[in-house]
Amino acid sequence: MQGIEEETFWSYYTIGKLNEILEKDENTVTQGYINAFLVNELRAEPLYRLAVYLRKKKKYFWATLVLKQALSIEKPQVKMYSESWVYDYGIEQELCNNYFWMGKYTETVKICTDLLEKKGLPKETRKLIQDNLNIAKSSLDQLKHSEYN
Repeated sequence: MQGIEEETFWSYYTIGKLNEILEKDENTVTQGYINAFLVNELRAEPLYRLAVYLRKKKKYFWATLVLKQALSIEKPQVKMYSESWVYDYGIEQELCNNYFWMGKYTETVKICTDLLEKKGLPKETRKLIQDNLNIAKSSLDQLKHSEYN
């Protein structure tokens, strides 16, 4: 996909983000991201944003399903109109967040550990992932101790 097709995708994607920023109703925001994805199903950015939105709405199960779909999409070769960090670590980091809120601490620990092995993570992102890992390990320990008492 090149030129005008990429611009069309990015326009739909931007509409989705603006709907969220403008605090439009849930259906409008959700449909905005879905429309962007349908314009180009080889792009994961709209799915990532939709999952973040769903997590904020405490719809962790649905966000996780969306993120699993996003994980199956390869990073595009285009440089313009692309958020490469979404593919590099964003999807996995968001999946980690949702697993944590679902109480899936083992999965959270695994994803955080895998993410921390990646080179090129921004310093603040690395710290956030490390903090999430520590909290997930602590929650897992508390769960184990409560099972034995």
